[in-house]
Amino acid sequence: MSLTEPTEIMQQSEHVYLTTSKFDSCDQLVKSVREFYYTKGYGISIRGSRQDKHVILQCDRSGSYRDIRGISGKRKKSTSTHLIKCPFKIVGKNHGPDGGWIVDIKDLSHKHEPSIDISGHPSFRQLTPESIKTVEEMTKAGIPPRQILSSLRQQTPNLPAISRTIYNVKRKIKRQSLGDRPLINALFQELEEGGFTYDISHNPEGRISRLFMAQPLSIKLAKSFSNIFVMDCTYKTNKYNMPLLDIIGVSCFNTSFYSGFAFLEKEDEENYAWALRAFKEIIGEGNEPCVIMSDRELALMNGINNQQQISVIQRPKGRPPKSKKKRGVTSTTRYPSRFELVESSQRCNKMDDDNNLIDLNTYPYDTCDLDGPF
Repeated sequence: MSLTEPTEIMQQSEHVYLTTSKFDSCDQLVKSVREFYYTKGYGISIRGSRQDKHVILQCDRSGSYRDIRGISGKRKKSTSTHLIKCPFKIVGKNHGPDGGWIVDIKDLSHKHEPSIDISGHPSFRQLTPESIKTVEEMTKAGIPPRQILSSLRQQTPNLPAISRTIYNVKRKIKRQSLGDRPLINALFQELEEGGFTYDISHNPEGRISRLFMAQPLSIKLAKSFSNIFVMDCTYKTNKYNMPLLDIIGVSCFNTSFYSGFAFLEKEDEENYAWALRAFKEIIGEGNEPCVIMSDRELALMNGINNQQQISVIQRPKGRPPKSKKKRGVTSTTRYPSRFELVESSQRCNKMDDDNNLIDLNTYPYDTCDLDGPF
């Protein structure tokens, strides 16, 4: 029975339809009642049920807001609810193999007008099993939800689903894939199945405070191109507010690649030193980097200097000032790059032997190749 093409049964009066209809199963009853009220602009949800006994149906605007998370009184966002204690209620009962399922009317009144756009009701935004399978396949392929929704709407132009519907389906698929496994156990299993190399550290309470991981191909690239690495932390990547240290290498083809990742407890010298030790173990002896670029993160630079004597380039923060064009200088004039200036300073023994740091701010931008890889 289609939701967009009402049948003769749906055109009957509400009371006559409910009292005269009989159904072979509970699922058939729920589907038929929902389709009937779909044409009238009302959404129906299941309030409760007992297998092979009864099912209680109500308006999807019945009930009132419940503070499930217990955040009342605390600082929270200003939100609203569509629940208005609508009194509509009917009960489907099973009268045995011969009698089938019938409807018992409790209250047919509503406290609101019927909806013009039925897509506002969550009960009518549910996807079919075929659409759910499509969402699962596209999610595994790494397609974002907005593109998944566009693809489903191309297949079904009148699809009432919204972006929240796709997110709910993805969360349900994720919950089913986890099964009874905790999130951290599922993560370690995924890392082992993918051949990742990882290391963990626990705090005094026994909780995981640090996690380092590297993909097999990233390890091979890091060993092959171990001269230069860029290290920096990113934020807002997880609900635990743990900074994620990105370690990026540079190949001989002037391209970059991810070498490893590390979730840290916080940005201090101890956490950076732990991540550097874990990274040093995967690249092996003799592959220590010559230069590491950072954004003036003192804790990271101190951790690097405590690990090994290498050059740390302080990458200037912000955009460099616009260089002025000099007379007689054309666009084809080649200036030395920043790394050439660093190498020149090393040959001239201008590097400070105490902290082994090179500050690119000491080199004027108008004499540097600003179109270089960094």
